Amino acid sequence: PNADSSRCETRVVIPYPNAHYPGHHQPYFPPHLLRCPPGTNRLLLALWPIHFPRMIELEHVSKNYGSVAAVRDVSLSLGRGQVVGLLGPNGAGKSTIIKMVACLLAPTLGRVRVCGHDTIDASAEVRSQIGYLPEFAPLYPEMTAEGYLRYRAGLYRLSRAERYAGIEMAIDRCHLREMRSRRISALSKGYRQRVGLAAAILHEPRVVILDEPTTGLDPAQIRQPRALLRELAPDKL
Repeated sequence: PNADSSRCETRVVIPYPNAHYPGHHQPYFPPHLLRCPPGTNRLLLALWPIHFPRMIELEHVSKNYGSVAAVRDVSLSLGRGQVVGLLGPNGAGKSTIIKMVACLLAPTLGRVRVCGHDTIDASAEVRSQIGYLPEFAPLYPEMTAEGYLRYRAGLYRLSRAERYAGIEMAIDRCHLREMRSRRISALSKGYRQRVGLAAAILHEPRVVILDEPTTGLDPAQIRQPRALLRELAPDKL
C-alpha cells in the first residue's frame, strides 16, 4: 500500500502461450483484473494459466565457481511453440544457463528438466531431445558441409533413411544446397553459422538451443536464422 492515493495499482493480464497455440483460444479476462484501485504504485502481472507442454524447467537453479556465483536462484518454465531469448550484459550468466540446459554443466543447486527429463539423472535422454549450437560452432574445416552433416547424423545414431531425410531437410531450411559440396574452410562466416545450425536441427529435436547464433553476421545474414526460428517455433521450443 502507498499513502499517495493518486497512485494506482495496474494489473496486466498476459495470456500464455500465445493465443494461436493449437487447441487454445483467447481467454476471457475477468473485469476485476483490469481495475486500477488506488493505494499502490506496483505493476502486477496476472498470468492467465493456459496449460501447455513444458519443454524446459528450471527450479531455483544456482551455479557457483568457487566463491563466485555465476547464476543465482533462477526459476522458469518454457513451453512448446515459444521463442525465448536470454538478455543481459556480459557476465550475467546467460551462457551458463544455456550450458546447464544442454547438459554441459551441472547446477550447484536446484534442478533442470528438459522434456520431462532431469539433466543429471537422464542426460542421455535430454541430449537426444535437444539441438545445441554454441557461440562458436564446432566445425571441421577440412570437411565439406554435407560431409560434416553426415558425421553429425552418425553421432545421433539415425537410421540410413532418417539420416538422408534429416540432412536434406537441414540443407533446405538453412539454404545450403549450393554450398553442400564445398569445404567448410572455404565458406564465409555466415555460411559456417548455417552449417552449425543445420547440424543442430537435422535430427528433428524438440528443443533448439542457440548461444548467440548471429555473432559476427552482417544485418542481411541475421535475417535468415531469425526466419528459421519463426519457422521452427510452432512445434518446438
